[in-house]
Amino acid sequence: MEKRALILGEYNTAIPGWTLTACHITKAVQVQTFVLIPGRPAPLDLSTELTDGQPYYDSAYLDATLELSEGDRPARQAHIEELVNYADGRSLHIVHPDHPDHYLVGRVQVNAQYSDLAHCAVDIHAVCDPWLYVAMETEVILTAEETEKPAALLLTGRLAAVPTITVTGEAKLTFNGNTWTLSAGEHILPDLYLTPGTSPGAPGRHTITYSGTGTIKLKWREAVLAA
Repeated sequence: MEKRALILGEYNTAIPGWTLTACHITKAVQVQTFVLIPGRPAPLDLSTELTDGQPYYDSAYLDATLELSEGDRPARQAHIEELVNYADGRSLHIVHPDHPDHYLVGRVQVNAQYSDLAHCAVDIHAVCDPWLYVAMETEVILTAEETEKPAALLLTGRLAAVPTITVTGEAKLTFNGNTWTLSAGEHILPDLYLTPGTSPGAPGRHTITYSGTGTIKLKWREAVLAA
């Protein structure tokens, strides 16, 4: 049976024979800002005033335990030292075994729990971004013509996104009352801001109109809250 593995950057814990005996994500806490106004019956909630209504979060945490009984004590100690020297203190992409198509980004600590004549164990702790990022970016490719056309952009995750736009030829884009004329090359437009859906399970639905020559590629990375 294939072992469950935690992947820390380029290090797959199953390859040296580590057994993943515990692995837990602690969800990030929403950062909230409440201001007490004298005479007001409740504090004023300013938590999302500077984020276009989107909540923002503190760090998520990953905690895992790895155990190893294969080989002799010197061999196991060598595996401990290899893992410590590779991962400890580094910010890495981390793939949780229950989310193989996503990754966390976190700074890792590795601590030996014990090492005796029969087996050893290490504890992994990582302070992470609050998001599980989708490994494969979303891409939408549009073929521009002189006549304006609408296109739907769906944001299926929870993290709002500003797409990277790559144009071949020339393009005109309109979104939420803003219009841009873009030459060939790569562009980032802060006002082309895709927000998540507000109903359970429903994506954020956005419409742009476009015209011009050549192609327009919009690319962004989806993410959901790590939990």
